Amino acid sequence: RSSDLNAAPGLPAPVREQAAAAVQVLYSAVSWELLREFWDMDAAAAADTIELAIRSLLSGLPHATSQQSRQE
Repeated sequence: RSSDLNAAPGLPAPVREQAAAAVQVLYSAVSWELLREFWDMDAAAAADTIELAIRSLLSGLPHATSQQSRQE
């Protein structure tokens, strides 16, 4: 499962697994429905919002991992 996150090579397996799980949650029907019903977004706006969240998560992984290493 964690090996499915090819966008984050070199990260520890637990971090890859957490990131893959978070992406799965963001890309789920539940997230889509929440954006459509609670935030009153149309399909395009919901897709753009989910894409923004996933891109932000992936781009922040190296930073989050380096912070975690300093705390240990």
